[in-house]
Amino acid sequence: MRTVLRPLIAVAALVAFAVPSLASAASTSTDASGWSIYHPSTITSGAGYIWVASSNFVTELSATTGALVRVISGSRYDFNGPSAMTSLGSRIWVTNQSGGVNKLGSVTEFSAATGALVRVISGPIYKFFAPYTITSGGGHIWVASSGVVTELSAATGALVRVINDHSFDFIGPFAITSDRTHVWVTGPNGNAVTEISASTGALVRVIRGSNYGFGGIYDITSDGTHVWVLSFNCAITELSATTGALVRVIKAPIKAPVWFYGCSTITTGAGRMWVTGGAFGNEVAELSLATGALVKVIDGSKYDFKGISRVIIFGGEIWVASYTSNAVTEISASTGALVRVIRGSNQ
Repeated sequence: MRTVLRPLIAVAALVAFAVPSLASAASTSTDASGWSIYHPSTITSGAGYIWVASSNFVTELSATTGALVRVISGSRYDFNGPSAMTSLGSRIWVTNQSGGVNKLGSVTEFSAATGALVRVISGPIYKFFAPYTITSGGGHIWVASSGVVTELSAATGALVRVINDHSFDFIGPFAITSDRTHVWVTGPNGNAVTEISASTGALVRVIRGSNYGFGGIYDITSDGTHVWVLSFNCAITELSATTGALVRVIKAPIKAPVWFYGCSTITTGAGRMWVTGGAFGNEVAELSLATGALVKVIDGSKYDFKGISRVIIFGGEIWVASYTSNAVTEISASTGALVRVIRGSNQ
C-alpha cells in the first residue's frame, strides 16, 4: 500500500484544483513505455487477480498462472506516483502522490473486471496532499495524507468527511488499516496509534506509551480481533482491537544490510504474519500469529528480492513486489517454496 522508501518529514498541506469525475474508458494492453512491471511500488489483490502499481501504470496478473492479463495506463487514469492500492467488491482504488491538476494528489478508481476507469477523485475539498496510503471497510474508502484522513463513499466517490482535528494526533505520513468497525492510523513521525470509529469518524483513543515498544511506526494491519503495529526498529506490537490494550511486543528477526537496517511492511493471514526488511532489504520473515515465534526467514537470489516494497497473501500464496528487480515473486505460504518469479519485461 505505499511507496518503497517512506518520507520521514511531514509536509504542509496545499490546496488542489478540482478535477471532475471521469467517465469509464477501456484500459490499454501495454503502458506507454512497453514495460509490464517497472519499479513496483505496491501490490494488492482484488476480484481474483493480482494488481501491481508501477510509476504511472497498474498491471493485472493472473493469480493462478502469474500471466499478464493487462496493463492499465493513460493520462485519463491519472496514475502519477502511485503509492497504495485497495480493493472492495469489483473495484480497485489507487492513491497518486503527484496526481490531480496541481499534482498534489488524487485517487483513481477503476473496474477490476475490465480495467475501465470509473472516476478520478481530486480537488481541494478532499484535502489530499501526496496521499500516502489507503484502506477500505464498511462501504467506505479511507485515504491518509499529510495531517488528515479523508473518508469517501465506495459507491459514489463522494466525500463523507475529512478528519484533521489535533486531538487525533496525526503526525507525518501514515499507515492505515480498517476492519469495518475501526480504523487505525499511524506514521513514522509519531510513536502513537490513533483509533477511529469507522461509522462516525469519531476519535476512539490514541494509544501511546513506552511499554508499547513503538520505534518509528511504518506499517499496521488488523483482523478485527488484534492489531499488529510494525516499527522501523523491527518491533511488532500486538494490540487488542477491542480495548487497545497491549498483548505483546515481538522482535522480528530481520537481518537487512547495515546501511538500511529497518523493517517496513507487515502482512497477516492464515495464522501467520510476514515482515519485510527495509527499502533495500531482501528478506521476508514469517512468524506465528498465535505465539510470535519465528517460522522461517525467506531470502536468496532465486526469489529475486531486491528492494521489497510490499507483500500480500492471496490464494494460499505470498506475493512479494520488489522495486529494484522489477519483479513479483510468488511463494507457497505453507512451505516457503518458490512458485515463480514474474519479471517485468519491455515488450
